[in-house]
Amino acid sequence: MRKIFYLVFLLCLGLLSACEQADLTTLFNPDDVTFYATNGDMAITKTVLQAEGTIQWLPKEEINIFYGNNGSAKFVSDNTEQAGTVAFKGTLTDFSYREGTVFWAVYPYRETHVFIGDAVTVSLPSQQTAIAESFADDLFVSIARTTDFTLQFYNVCGGIKFCVTEAGVKTVSFQGNGNEPVAGSAKVGFNSDGKPEIIEVTEPVTTITLTLPDGSCFKEGAWYYIAVWPTALKNGYKIVLTKEDGTSTVKRNSSPVTVKRAIWGVLENLDKGLIYKHHVPDNEIWYTTTDGQVIESTFLSDVLSNVYENGKGRMVFRESLTTIPRYCFSGQTRLETMSLPESVTTIGTIAFAQCENLASIDMPGVVTIGPNAFEFSGLTGTLILPDSLEDIDQFAFSYCSKLDIIIIPEKVKRIGEGAFLEGGYTKVYVKPLVPPVIEGSYYLDMRDGLWERKCLIYVPEESLDAYHTANMWHDMNAYITTEGKMPPECYYTSTDYSRDGEVVFLQKATEGKGIDLVFLGDGFVDRDLEPGGIFEQQILKELEFFFTYEPFKSLKNRFNVIMVKAVSKNDVFFSPFGSERLFTYDVDNYLGDPDPCAEPYGKNFENCEKYAQLAIHNVSQPICAAVLLNKRPDREGGVCYFTPRSTEGGRLEDTFAFVSDFQYGGDFEIFTHEFGGHGFGHLADEYIGIGAAFPEDGRNDLDLDVKERGFGINIDWRNQAEDVRWSYFLKDPRYTEEGLGVWEGGLVYEFNIYRCSENSVMNRTGGRSSGPKNKSGWFNAPSREQIYKRAMQLSESPDWKYDYETFVEFDAAGREQAAKAYKEWLTASDEYWSSRTQ
Repeated sequence: MRKIFYLVFLLCLGLLSACEQADLTTLFNPDDVTFYATNGDMAITKTVLQAEGTIQWLPKEEINIFYGNNGSAKFVSDNTEQAGTVAFKGTLTDFSYREGTVFWAVYPYRETHVFIGDAVTVSLPSQQTAIAESFADDLFVSIARTTDFTLQFYNVCGGIKFCVTEAGVKTVSFQGNGNEPVAGSAKVGFNSDGKPEIIEVTEPVTTITLTLPDGSCFKEGAWYYIAVWPTALKNGYKIVLTKEDGTSTVKRNSSPVTVKRAIWGVLENLDKGLIYKHHVPDNEIWYTTTDGQVIESTFLSDVLSNVYENGKGRMVFRESLTTIPRYCFSGQTRLETMSLPESVTTIGTIAFAQCENLASIDMPGVVTIGPNAFEFSGLTGTLILPDSLEDIDQFAFSYCSKLDIIIIPEKVKRIGEGAFLEGGYTKVYVKPLVPPVIEGSYYLDMRDGLWERKCLIYVPEESLDAYHTANMWHDMNAYITTEGKMPPECYYTSTDYSRDGEVVFLQKATEGKGIDLVFLGDGFVDRDLEPGGIFEQQILKELEFFFTYEPFKSLKNRFNVIMVKAVSKNDVFFSPFGSERLFTYDVDNYLGDPDPCAEPYGKNFENCEKYAQLAIHNVSQPICAAVLLNKRPDREGGVCYFTPRSTEGGRLEDTFAFVSDFQYGGDFEIFTHEFGGHGFGHLADEYIGIGAAFPEDGRNDLDLDVKERGFGINIDWRNQAEDVRWSYFLKDPRYTEEGLGVWEGGLVYEFNIYRCSENSVMNRTGGRSSGPKNKSGWFNAPSREQIYKRAMQLSESPDWKYDYETFVEFDAAGREQAAKAYKEWLTASDEYWSSRTQ
């Protein structure tokens, strides 16, 4: 606060001393009363700001004096030039002075000011006058009260101090985003600290407009002031600056702001970086086209006129617009630019889809952007979404390949699936302090798209950790950074590698020789690998579900579970800047591979085997290892690889199942599918991934895999019940309750390949096929048999022989679990498809 210099003028102490025994009423002349003004705040109370920071009173200043019950009078200062201290003189009509009488005063004087009880009703104008480097006359409201004719004025208002950078600014208006009262009439009293406080705003005004007295423009770099009632602006404020050519711009702040009494909020260079544009009335739409002709829309009614003049189209409506309806301008290939009024809050579904030449749109008040609203549009360069925006629906800006930069404003709370799919952007600025909820998978085209473009995502520095751990956002950790930094500067980096290679037994077999199940991890940093830390917790969480599935549940005591710690440098994946150790992302292979089933993964089996061999105690057994990927770096969930290894005893086939973690959305079935089904059981996929037929020249290879590797027993190219690999189960009445049969589709193909059950863990995983997600999965009978065979062969002697009836007896729990889960799935499926057809 700037301070003022002042002198306190008191009544003559000598006179009072000489007459202290006299009746004071005999000394008081109501026709010639003087009050002496001081400043209780030691801050700005007056309108003429001096270069050295003091405040001066103008000649003949006027104040209200209130006395008695109803008395009111105008008092005028007697100075003839600007002065730091003045005396106010006036007359008190029909008033007899008594010792202790309380006088109230208000600056500036207005006839509308009223005193009632312990408060005065004062007014602050909504149309305020600007003076460079100072305050306008009769603007800044102050009040005082006294019993000794010495008035200490206290400020009632707070306000804004600002300067502009551009020439031609003629008006500046201020309002709260919640339409809070910022001016008008208010009842003001004194609080217990003797300072003014607003008791009630009796006639609220929500907007203050500041102009220069002669209609001229604000001087660039000069300071100006707007006086505002003290108030809490819970949703922030907006300031509209308008130039003499009619263009305007808006400075917005959506964070909570409190205007405090006697304090000025400083906004230097208020309009720096803002773009001045013509303001569109609430009942109009402005646009340009590639051919300079009007466009029509049958979805907009009550159009009074639609003309194209002076280089732009102008639609005028009978009433204010709030919504751009569904399909409104869809397919308007001639549309080039559009400006919507601030009254429009909703952009409807597909409203501007396939407007291939729509390079830009101004939509200053939009809150919701509907599904596919700008899909395949020509939006170009930087997409600055409006500060008012809260919701971006699915595929809203998908396939906008000409975009380079996206700015997502602070208020956005939700981003729908595919909102920015297949864009061309290389930078995304995400302003919300709380990470918006992301729905679906294809939100920012995070896998091949971000990698290929090396796109960076800038988030608020104070929210960096929140974005790194928020659901879906953590998938993009490799690209998330803050202004002025590259992503690696924001990664957590390990410094302690002392636990690298540490082996921990989590379970030891109590039956048979023990089958080693090895757990490795990638993307787990030093802080994650403490005893009982995130890595260990994740393994135990996956095992909890893994051993609920038959036959693993009944075979649990035959397994050793061993954890091997690998300290990663960072906890990010799929990064042009990162450093994966066990699992890498082969983007060049993925982007160039025409096979739609190609896995977009690289692998580092050399490192995987090095860590896994620290754990295995029986080198004659194949390695069966799960590699947990911290923070779910991929939307697919998991993949399993088989790799040969030569030993003295012959050739072994090791398996490594790479699976994303459960904590960040990985379906627990994915781990069981990849690690238990593929990795241990050598089962084939039963789901349909592509709408193609299994090739005939693949039949011999499939039969050879079953014969030599024991891989794919649950899939067959034959389609007759008596010929398929699992025909004996179809004949056994004990296996009629779990959906066994010959069902077309599997091994990711849709035709000419057949699976052994309608559904199972090897089919319903992570939403891989249509229908409801299975919440209580099961391995079908042929799969359970295969897992049982491998477990017994590995944990017993090499002479162990399989017996079908012994398996059927063992499998009683498996049949019960499968029948129950299948029944639940059928019910859920019926309900799902019924709801889809209603």
